[in-house]
Amino acid sequence: MRLFIKYFSLITFFILSIIFYFPINCSYAESGFISGRVTKSNGETPIAGATITIFQIVSEDEEEWGDIVTTDSNGDYVIGSIPSGIYEITASLSGFKDSTKSNISVSSSKITPNIDFSLLCFGSISGKVTEDDGATPIDSTDVSAIDIKTGHGVPSTSEANGEYIINKLLPGNYTIMATADSYSFPTMEEVDLLEGEDIQNVNIKAYEVSQSSISGKVTENDGVTPISGANLFFSLHPQDIGIIEKYLGKNPEVITGLDGTYIFENLYPATYVVEANAQNYGTEVRSIAVPLNTAIGNIDFSLSLGGSISGTVLLDDSSPVGGSRIICVKMEVPWQPLSKEVITDSNGVYTIPDLSGGTYTVQVVSEDYPTKTIENVNLNSGENKQGVNFILSSSVASISGKVVDAVTRRPINYAFILIYPLDPESTIEPKDTLTSDGFYLVGGLEAETYSIMAGAVGYQESTINGVVVTSGSALENIDFALIKQ
Repeated sequence: MRLFIKYFSLITFFILSIIFYFPINCSYAESGFISGRVTKSNGETPIAGATITIFQIVSEDEEEWGDIVTTDSNGDYVIGSIPSGIYEITASLSGFKDSTKSNISVSSSKITPNIDFSLLCFGSISGKVTEDDGATPIDSTDVSAIDIKTGHGVPSTSEANGEYIINKLLPGNYTIMATADSYSFPTMEEVDLLEGEDIQNVNIKAYEVSQSSISGKVTENDGVTPISGANLFFSLHPQDIGIIEKYLGKNPEVITGLDGTYIFENLYPATYVVEANAQNYGTEVRSIAVPLNTAIGNIDFSLSLGGSISGTVLLDDSSPVGGSRIICVKMEVPWQPLSKEVITDSNGVYTIPDLSGGTYTVQVVSEDYPTKTIENVNLNSGENKQGVNFILSSSVASISGKVVDAVTRRPINYAFILIYPLDPESTIEPKDTLTSDGFYLVGGLEAETYSIMAGAVGYQESTINGVVVTSGSALENIDFALIKQ
């Protein structure tokens, strides 16, 4: 009996010693597992080597437990020995957009399966920034891809050779914008980027900012009294129209200050047509040749009080024609006509104000009636000329028809229709319209023999000659079947 008690005491001591010396970690008994797969955005192609990061979020600023694993060749991963709790898991890999899932619950001795991720592959846009010769590189240019939908931008900078690359771009439609000291970038490229696509050769041309300028003063006809709030607008001589892209995005208009002064700055070498006008005054136009980096001053304008041209537009039965466009044109310089436009009121009455003295051509344009023109309307400075009237024929004709695809016979929308006199010496103005669901209707035609041309993007043009229109007639079924190019 004593021997039994002795051995029992030794065994008990040995067991207790093990228990206290090697304590059992009860947390393993309370741990769980998470498993899943990482694929490309198609949900099928596995991504090997993706990093899976898991954190237990205790509070907004405290993370208690975490671990990191990587996916195998099949894109699969398993995280074990996870204490019970709520977790946040992120899948990441270079070249892909991170994906995170929150509020993932882990229970003791259980597997939480199918925590899967589909990662979007980034794309890129690259190119070269050069001067307008297309060869001289510009370094240190800030280039950004702006997502047109969200407005979010991803920046980059050009290297010494002018080359740039914008990485980590998601699929979308982007505007490429660039800025650099002493350069202007008038054009912006739009790029449609697919997932994982690397678009190259999106090259950007910059123009060195010129220091040329035009300045002066706008006064009344006495040459002394300043006119504040006058509008000045510049356009280019036709011989310099090739540099128009340098001015894209720039405002070619300025307004005089209280002292009547104005200035156009950062102008490129060219010949400019500057137009000055103000309310209750006429318009004056000047042509100025501007060299490189030259400040041209004293380009002054003296505006006379404006005159006006007025009248009525009636049918031959004395009915008024409201809603007609009245356009008056004056050839101030050979390549730059001055024009103003108004609309007749419900009584067919119109007034064109703020006209400088000179000789004008006045025209009435209406969808329902023939276009009429009165030439050589002389206006003195400050004169209000009345009685420039139009009488339109009420016996007008129309032509209508359809435009279809010659093979499929389907209607062609937005096809262009032009109707013009067959006789090149005719004074009748052409008329045009666009088809809607393949149908067109052109009214306001005078009695005449016409040619009708139809065309559309991607199709060969087609013309029907010798279409005879009589007064008051309505010709129908003048149809076209266009052949694709």
